Amino acid sequence: MNKLEKHRYFINYEKLINDVNNSQKKLEDCTKTIKLLKEEKDKDNPYKTLGRVFELYKQGACEDNADWYFYKYLESLEGRDKYIFPINEKKKVEVKIDIFNPFIEINGEKLLNPRWHLFIALFAYIDAMYNHPNNDDAKKIIGKAGHPSGRINIRCKSLLTYIKEVSN
Repeated sequence: MNKLEKHRYFINYEKLINDVNNSQKKLEDCTKTIKLLKEEKDKDNPYKTLGRVFELYKQGACEDNADWYFYKYLESLEGRDKYIFPINEKKKVEVKIDIFNPFIEINGEKLLNPRWHLFIALFAYIDAMYNHPNNDDAKKIIGKAGHPSGRINIRCKSLLTYIKEVSN
């Protein structure tokens, strides 16, 4: 496989990225999503675990696995409030997101932020694995236990519902 074949662009997800990124609808107004997030079991959304691990890393924990190197890759980025996705060879889309804050509090309850789930835990993780061979931490991700498959397959009910609610 040559380097070009390994590169992953988000051309097939440009509309989704733009719809969610540019939506004026707040999570608090996504009642179906909130209901699902509150009911969701950890086994139904493994990204909750990634969010909890990120909180541990912020407190100084570290480990030799893919999630740790993904976190370190994110730390190496210039901004903490955005992520830039390659749509194709020339076009990029900037998403406004707090990359180190996976949870949001709604009505006193701590819930996984579906924006973080989509943009950081799913898309940015894949971007880090395939598109940043010059970053020492990013290039370690694939060789470590726990790295994502590299396929984008959104099956999580709360995330699918959120996408539908904010895209209308």
